[in-house]
Amino acid sequence: MNKNCYESFCDSEQLTRCFPFRCRCIKCCPPRPKPPVICNKKGGYQVQLTSPAKVFVADKEIVKFNTVINKSDKNITYNSETGRFTLLKPSNYLVNWNISVEGTATAPFFSFSLCVNNRIYGTATAPIATSFLSSSSLITANDLSTTIELLNTTGDTVRLHEISPMANIVIANINN
Repeated sequence: MNKNCYESFCDSEQLTRCFPFRCRCIKCCPPRPKPPVICNKKGGYQVQLTSPAKVFVADKEIVKFNTVINKSDKNITYNSETGRFTLLKPSNYLVNWNISVEGTATAPFFSFSLCVNNRIYGTATAPIATSFLSSSSLITANDLSTTIELLNTTGDTVRLHEISPMANIVIANINN
């Protein structure tokens, strides 16, 4: 029996490795599982709308972000002139976005929509009041040039809350 083992059935033949105060035999101390392998192929793109920036977003206007926070995936591009992202690789992407809104002239609610290839994919809506809209979408891009944009679908011009960031979007490639 090994004198470092707390179990009576442990003997020196079963030892795989020993530590000063504890046996590491197969029967009483099975090997620890290996840590998961981290895949470095995943990446994403994050941009924000920060002050000083345009404080109003017209109806049917695309939100144009002005500050790149992270661009770790070469298969995601962003055009700050148009506000459009382009996904250059067929894959699955997780899109998280938020926007801080303050008011409109006439609309009884705020509404912003994530559009994929010029079609509304998902919408977040809130009643009129200073509000924070956010949403998440899982997008499967089958084309080599899928486009994504965040669009004001309120039916009126929206005033953004003058905080920084006013808006944020993260697009993450969740496949290897």
